[in-house]
Amino acid sequence: MRERLVFFLYRLATGLIARLSLPRAFRVGEILGASAWMLGGAYRGTVRRNLRIAFPRKSAGEIDELAKAHFRQLGANIFSSIKVAEMKSAEIDQHVEIEGLDRMKAVFASGRGVVMMISHLGNWELFAQLAHHLPGRELATIYQPLGNRLIDADIRRTRGRRGVQPLSRRQGFAVAMRILKEKGLVGVLVDQHAGDGGIWAPFFDRLASTSPLAGILAQKTNAAVVPVAIYTTGSARWRVVVSDPLPPAADANTLTASINQVLA
Repeated sequence: MRERLVFFLYRLATGLIARLSLPRAFRVGEILGASAWMLGGAYRGTVRRNLRIAFPRKSAGEIDELAKAHFRQLGANIFSSIKVAEMKSAEIDQHVEIEGLDRMKAVFASGRGVVMMISHLGNWELFAQLAHHLPGRELATIYQPLGNRLIDADIRRTRGRRGVQPLSRRQGFAVAMRILKEKGLVGVLVDQHAGDGGIWAPFFDRLASTSPLAGILAQKTNAAVVPVAIYTTGSARWRVVVSDPLPPAADANTLTASINQVLA
């Protein structure tokens, strides 16, 4: 009963956001993000600490301004990602600039698959927008299923509609490896704390427990690791940047350390 109630509230909220224009959804998200900055004491402290690690030379005032901007932009991108999920690809393309896609196409032309290295930055639903720019390729992303099965199924449906197959971590990685061996693409989020199951690799001049999954998939399938990032460039405007593939590494651990260097 509780699961259905939460799903109902989720669909109500996403339905209301979907009725807004994309610029309006972005602006409402900014406003609520700014409100979260004022109300989210514990999380505000966490953001400040992380920013001090990333930017040790910045003053306390500069860190505060970055933290406020983070809250505003996070809110804007969350609301925008909900709206984007309901839009047509041609409509979304009017708000997005894609840079460096030829780098990924060159990897495919060389006969290799792509492990797309992605992170929880920007309007992450836009990663699925690469699908219609890569016709004829099998595309998938590895994700952690949500606790609410109804919401999880709804998100999987939305991403599947874009041509991207969601692969649950709980089901193993055999399908992901098959796709990569057949010269497809698998997106892997690389910016999550991996706990006891990770390897300790340098990240912002500290050691961080990092998932070696992207490196392992690449090593086992001879796929290239291609970093892809999304930058918010204005109100309801984004730039997707595809970078050069990471150089070959002797093993998955070395490749994971290289991934952290790029991410930082």
